[in-house]
Amino acid sequence: MLVRFIIGIVFINCYNTCLAQTFLCGFQVNYQDYSYRTVQIGDQCWFAENLQATMNNLGEEIQIKQDKTEWAESLLEPAITFPSDIYRDKYGVLYNYNAVLSDNICPAGWHVPNINEWATLANHLGGWEVSGYMMKSKKGWASPLAQTFLCGFQVNYQDYSY
Repeated sequence: MLVRFIIGIVFINCYNTCLAQTFLCGFQVNYQDYSYRTVQIGDQCWFAENLQATMNNLGEEIQIKQDKTEWAESLLEPAITFPSDIYRDKYGVLYNYNAVLSDNICPAGWHVPNINEWATLANHLGGWEVSGYMMKSKKGWASPLAQTFLCGFQVNYQDYSY
């Protein structure tokens, strides 16, 4: 059975509700040897790109499952996958449900956004009907889907089949 995952920011973006006084949204966050751009949208601060972490914020490795079936069936432990380092560098990492629910894949003080936080973001950008258009990256979208990158949030097109 083929299950198609369309992955993007839904599972692999970090959001901060309580910013330290020394951090200004718009600056970079360094996490696990990578610098993530941040973007202020309304009253919210978001990572402007997909997460690439292979460890949780406690320093524990997240299991890498290169076998598609093994990754999809990882019911008890957090797991990640990416077809190659090139794919990871461009699109980030695909986290399974348990990795997302573990609540420790983002840097300390950040978390995977919940549905209410996504709704606030979507509403600020004009509603669910247009918010995806507003967040699309400059590259990777086939015609007639024009690249926009209107709000600084970089949603890359991804289609990775399992």
